[in-house]
Amino acid sequence: MKNIYWQRLFDENTKHVKNVEKRSDMPGDLQLALDHRDEDVYGVFEADTLVGIALICPGEEAFISLYMMPEYRGRGIAGFVLKEWEEMLRQEGTTQIVTAYAKEFSGFMQKRGYQRQFSSAYMKYAGEQYEVDASPVRQYQDADYHTVQAFHAKAFHEMRLQVGDFPDSVQEQPSEEERQEWAATKEDRLVYVKDSRVVAYANVDGCELDGISVAPEQQGQGIGKQFAKCVCNYILDQGYSEISLFCVVGNKARRMYDQLGFKEVVVNEYGRKLLG
Repeated sequence: MKNIYWQRLFDENTKHVKNVEKRSDMPGDLQLALDHRDEDVYGVFEADTLVGIALICPGEEAFISLYMMPEYRGRGIAGFVLKEWEEMLRQEGTTQIVTAYAKEFSGFMQKRGYQRQFSSAYMKYAGEQYEVDASPVRQYQDADYHTVQAFHAKAFHEMRLQVGDFPDSVQEQPSEEERQEWAATKEDRLVYVKDSRVVAYANVDGCELDGISVAPEQQGQGIGKQFAKCVCNYILDQGYSEISLFCVVGNKARRMYDQLGFKEVVVNEYGRKLLG
């Protein structure tokens, strides 16, 4: 397709950034990447005109999220660049691609071989710090790994089965590779301590609350909500003015996030395609 090309949006050529406007049908992953000025955000151009934005994260399992400006849809540009990226990633060793898209684009993605996996709500909190009691929260330590990994993996496995979109879910097992990764990023991990025992865990990524879990025997006691408040305060203490998270549609934790004042920005569907 003539005059269509793409380049990193946040490089030395930033003149187009001012034209980027986040819209209600833009995938949450792409909105968050724009907020972070992520290096994997690309502008799609026709000649010198910005016609789309994409998040392209390479790897054996790659991630793509593409947003076309409404006035440039229906011209075959999205299908063209998606096919080009798939071939580029295949040559780099990618075996499957995960993608996020607004529900109204489900038909477009399915025609191109992407099978829906699940839906997730992108949510934000932009309020004040929460009032909490004396906080029993501390930074994660390597010695916490096996305790935390066991209940965290169990909680997310049970959530996946409960929402109904992950019938083949398998509980993740501990690994030395994961343990080393968590130790290397311990400043992004927090635990909640009760009676000298670690009973809850959270992972943060900048302004994003990336995951929170409570030991099964401690659930139903308000620990999750109290811990979530503490984690949110921790994020705000880092200088962020708002907090983001993704909540799988059907996850019972959604009620807690609503109560805490998080607002839904957009609901996305996630699909997967195996590259032959």
